[in-house]
Amino acid sequence: MDKDKQILDIQNLSDGEYNLTVKNHSMIKGPRLIDKKAQRFVLICCVAGLLVMLAFFFLIVFFCNSSKTTVGTTINFKSIQEKSELTVLSICVNKTINENKADNDMGISASTTFSGKGTYTVDLGKSEFLVDNVRHILVIKTPRIQLNRDHFTLEYNNVKQNFFNNSFADNSIKDGVTMAEKHYKEAYSSIYKTIISNPHFYSNAESAAKRLIENYAKSINKDIPDLKVIVEIGAI
Repeated sequence: MDKDKQILDIQNLSDGEYNLTVKNHSMIKGPRLIDKKAQRFVLICCVAGLLVMLAFFFLIVFFCNSSKTTVGTTINFKSIQEKSELTVLSICVNKTINENKADNDMGISASTTFSGKGTYTVDLGKSEFLVDNVRHILVIKTPRIQLNRDHFTLEYNNVKQNFFNNSFADNSIKDGVTMAEKHYKEAYSSIYKTIISNPHFYSNAESAAKRLIENYAKSINKDIPDLKVIVEIGAI
């Protein structure tokens, strides 16, 4: 068959009139070209497939890495519970006691400065521990922080005698001892009340307790780097 094939070219000249022309058209055999819409569709499918494969790959890597700390991992808190009294903060306060000879029958004028130390503690042995080994969360509920008289002292080494004068000059040693005991009791009571009644001191002790307990919990669970520790002071 001849490669050239005649085709009919019809041109519309005007309403109802047509021009008919016979032209030779060369038919060339070859591969059929894909139109642009099909090309775009194929490209989109390839890109989508590649993205799905990459997403699947990263999911596998993520779960493999996370399984290293989730499988067989148990949060340790027993050693925390064993600390019956955890020292969280110590506060030092000075108090000067002044004595005028007109205020006593010994004729003594004196001034003494005392230094008192109070230590805040929290009883972790009475605390409650809530453990979530899956999400790596440890909640520690503790009693209220305490500062009792067992954890308060006057530091004898820091007692400072500013001056002492016995105008009567009789029984000076005995009177001096009596005056020292009186000043000691006054200083002890005054400094202790100052510390326990100061909300700023307690707030600092609470913040210190949370920080210490959280850091200690993480230090004994180093195999769980994403461990979240929540400390609730005074929750029980």
